Amino acid sequence: LAVAPDGEHVVLVNGIEAGLVQLRRDPVGGGLSLQESYFDAAAPGIDLGIAVALAPDGRHVFVASGSTGAGARQLTVYTRRAPDPVFGFLETDRQGDAGGSVTGLLSPADIATSPDGKHVYSVSLGDGALVAFARDARRNGDDTGGEHLLLLQSYVDGVNGVAGLARASRVMVSPDGAWVLVSSEDNN
Repeated sequence: LAVAPDGEHVVLVNGIEAGLVQLRRDPVGGGLSLQESYFDAAAPGIDLGIAVALAPDGRHVFVASGSTGAGARQLTVYTRRAPDPVFGFLETDRQGDAGGSVTGLLSPADIATSPDGKHVYSVSLGDGALVAFARDARRNGDDTGGEHLLLLQSYVDGVNGVAGLARASRVMVSPDGAWVLVSSEDNN
C-alpha cells in the first residue's frame, strides 16, 4: 500500500489475484473509490506482487514480485501519466539481468525510495540481500526503452563482509536520506 505525494491516490498490489489497483481519495469526505486496476496479463510484473512504492514526485510506481519462475519479473516500474494519472508499463529488472550482474532480487520482500527520489532499494527474502538502484527521474514517461533504474550495488548476507541481511524482510529510508534501514527475520 502506498499513498501518492499529493494524498489524492492510494496504490496497492494484490499478489494473490495479480492485480495493481489505484484508488482515488475524496478530498471532502476522505472515502476511497476505484480509479484504475490492472489484473494478470494486462499488467506485467505483478504476479505474486508483495510490495509497492511510489516515487516522491509521484511519477513512478515500483512493484516487487515474489515470483521466481522462468521469466519472473521481480522489480517492475510503471509510470503514472497525467492527468488521471493512468499506469503505463516502463521496465522490469530481474535476477541475472545485465549479463548476470543483477543479483539479490530473488523473491523480493519490500521496496523503498529515497526522499529525494534518486534511489530505489529492494530487499530479498530469498537472497538475504539489499539491492540499491539509481533512479533516472528525468526519463520521459513515454520512453519505453527502460533504464529508469540503474543497478548501483547488491549487498548479500555473507558476501564481502556483509552480515545481518539473512531473510531481509523490510526496508525503509530515513527522512533525511542518510540511512537505509533493513529488518530481517533471522538477524538484528
